[in-house]
Amino acid sequence: MIFFGYPYQVEPPPLRYESPKTHQFPLCGRVLSLDPQACVGERAHSAADSRKYGKLYDSGVMLPPDTLIVIPVKPFGVAKRRLAPVLDADQRRRVGKAVAAHVVATAQATGCPVAVVTGDRGVSSWAGELGAGIIHETDPGGLNQAAAAAVRQARHQGRAWMMLHADLPALTESDLTAALTALPPRGALLVPSHNGGTSLIAGDLDSFPFAYGPASFRRHVAAVAHLPHRLLIRTGLAIDLDGPEDLRAALQLPAGRWLANLIPAAPGHDQKPPTSLTRP
Repeated sequence: MIFFGYPYQVEPPPLRYESPKTHQFPLCGRVLSLDPQACVGERAHSAADSRKYGKLYDSGVMLPPDTLIVIPVKPFGVAKRRLAPVLDADQRRRVGKAVAAHVVATAQATGCPVAVVTGDRGVSSWAGELGAGIIHETDPGGLNQAAAAAVRQARHQGRAWMMLHADLPALTESDLTAALTALPPRGALLVPSHNGGTSLIAGDLDSFPFAYGPASFRRHVAAVAHLPHRLLIRTGLAIDLDGPEDLRAALQLPAGRWLANLIPAAPGHDQKPPTSLTRP
């Protein structure tokens, strides 16, 4: 698997990202700004920061006082078609639904309000059963328009916002805590997927020029060049379940091995992933 030109491993090697200003910064496991002097591993906050921007916990981690985590979810019957070479339609539906439920539950564990964006009645009912809020997608403009509508709702409620993809099988609460902590006041945070997409965008902004689609991360980085912003890479946010290679990678991660319980074994064998999902 290729991650910004490097073979993907369970713990990726140090990577470098070249900004539009041609500066290069190490990305792996760090939070950084495109300002060459602003690369930081942990965000430091003063007591004044805590009073102004959020709550400073005993552990030293400060989370925004109110961040709405928004998770767009497609109808389960049409999602994950690129997994067709290794999973049949029913398996894809079950895996997609389980991964989305995992993402919702992980987001809820942060204590932040969580809402699912969907235009599907079945997904709306499912999200309600999980205790998530529902933002009805009525505009046919796709993910970009749905994300913009969610931002407007969050800001109407006086909250920061986070757009989080629903197909992250190895996501952990610590991944989201790191993202919430890294969000700069009145700025944006971007997190890439392994293939150059954008798995998470968070902002303390009234609007954002969402540009989802192939290679969206570079477009989003260019869009925030004039704003306070940080970039973050986390393994649990990098693996988005799109094709067979992503499923193989997730199954090799400790946080993603739970997926094996959803993949039936071949007749006469113990419960293991199909041989097409394992490496020699």
